[in-house]
Amino acid sequence: MEHTKKVEEVKRVLKEVGEDTLEALLMIDAIQRLGIDYHFHGEIEVLLQRLYTKFNTNDCDNDLYELALGFRLLRQEGYYVCL
Repeated sequence: MEHTKKVEEVKRVLKEVGEDTLEALLMIDAIQRLGIDYHFHGEIEVLLQRLYTKFNTNDCDNDLYELALGFRLLRQEGYYVCL
């Protein structure tokens, strides 16, 4: 029961990330490194789709770390991205 509550809380936090791209990327990266990303596949997909749209509209005034992390996560999930 406790496990289900924690999973639901993380899902809620992922939905509330909002427009902070770096926070979203860091959360996705941490979840994937922990190996629990299968619990949050839908939420991660929504965040990556939003990030992909942002990359394609050249609306990126991010620092190098944020661009590199976004590039890696998008390519890892099969998105075609070129900077």
